[in-house]
Amino acid sequence: ASSAPAFVMRGCAAVVLGNTVSESVSCCLMLVFAARMSEFARRGREPLHPYTQRELYEIVLPVTGSRLLSSGLQAAESSLIPLTLSLYTGSRAVAMTQYGNFKGMALPLLFFPFSVLSALSGTSSSNSLRTRFGWVRDKVTDGPRRPLRTCTT
Repeated sequence: ASSAPAFVMRGCAAVVLGNTVSESVSCCLMLVFAARMSEFARRGREPLHPYTQRELYEIVLPVTGSRLLSSGLQAAESSLIPLTLSLYTGSRAVAMTQYGNFKGMALPLLFFPFSVLSALSGTSSSNSLRTRFGWVRDKVTDGPRRPLRTCTT
C-alpha cells in the first residue's frame, strides 16, 4: 500500500497519461507530414534506399548520448540540490519548499525572456542562412563562367 493520498496518485497518473498522449499525437503528426514529403514517397518500382547501419549510427548515437547525458544531469540536479539545501537548512521540509519555490517560480521568471529571444533568434538565423546559402549556391552553379573565389568576396 502506498503512503501517498489518492489524489496525488491520480494526479501523477494524469501527468503520465498526458505525456503519453502528447507523444503519440506528435508521432502521428510527424508520420502525416512525412507522408506528404516527396523524399519519403515511393518512386514507381524502384526499391527503397535503406539507410546503412553507419548512417543510422551517425544520427542515433549523438542524439541518444545527448538525451542520456541530459537525463543523468537532471536526475543529479533533482537529488543533489535538495540534499545540499537540507544540509544547509537542517530540515528536509524547508529545503524542499525552497527548492520548489526556486524551481517552480523563480527560474521560469528568469528564463522567460531568454526563451522568447532564443525562439526569435532561431527564426532569424535560419532565414539569414537560407538567403546566404541561396547566394552561394547561385555563385557555385555559374562554375565555368565565374571563378569560385567570387563566393568569398
